[in-house]
Amino acid sequence: DFNARMMKKAAILRNQRYEAIFNENHGFFDKNRMKGDFLAYFKELANKKNIKWQHVYKHFERFVDGKCTFDEVDVDLCRKFMEYLLDAPQSIHRKIKENPNPFLDRIECIPTIKEHLSEDELIRLAETPCEEDVLRRVFLFGCLTGIRKSDIIQLTWQQVQPYTNGRMYVTTRMQKTQQIIHNPISQEALELLGEHCEGLIFKGFKEKMLQGPLQRWLAAAGITKKITFHCSRHTMGSLHVEKGTDMAEIQALLGHKNITTTQIYSKLASDQLCKVVDKITLKRKAEQ
Repeated sequence: DFNARMMKKAAILRNQRYEAIFNENHGFFDKNRMKGDFLAYFKELANKKNIKWQHVYKHFERFVDGKCTFDEVDVDLCRKFMEYLLDAPQSIHRKIKENPNPFLDRIECIPTIKEHLSEDELIRLAETPCEEDVLRRVFLFGCLTGIRKSDIIQLTWQQVQPYTNGRMYVTTRMQKTQQIIHNPISQEALELLGEHCEGLIFKGFKEKMLQGPLQRWLAAAGITKKITFHCSRHTMGSLHVEKGTDMAEIQALLGHKNITTTQIYSKLASDQLCKVVDKITLKRKAEQ
């Protein structure tokens, strides 16, 4: 009797599985799987990704009030979520019948101004004494190499090694993108590293130095722009554009995955733009 009941249950499960496979193979969707918990799937996926995914999950959980099945994920839901995100303080799993993403308009972002130092401002800053020597070395090293602060402050001498051509190279995996960069550094950048030591190169650097000490240093150099540490990276990119460095070379130095990210620095090359705007005139050649 027990075996008969187990065989009966097995037959039911087998038929359900056959139906599911048939539906998938022939374009019909399994209604039972459509009732699955999309929110639980999203949470599991976000935890495997990064903090941005996790933030989006928290917003989505709040948006759907803690409940969402796979069959509820459609174009209309995604559009409403987009509107929600615009006012708030996407991998799609195969269980969804149709990926709504291709039917959605991208959320337009407002470009931000990427402030940077001109060549003259950078030289003036280097010539101006700073109350925190380690801050001076870290910031100027960023301007010369384009390496992010998070990667600079973790540098050790094991990551700075000579290459076969005799130049010193910095090799590091960037924390933000996980890209590996292996870039040569100039003699001036090498001098900013100081004496060879064990452990971190820029010992004693503190985040609080980027507030008062950095701003006082900039003011002493006569720089009134709103400069943050990340502006050192923008400075390196924009100055290379002004110097005529090939865009692909700048991309490699900055560790950008996509060259379109690098091309934004071409908009910052103010000296080149000044020369271009003078090409169109309202005066006749004889009058110029």
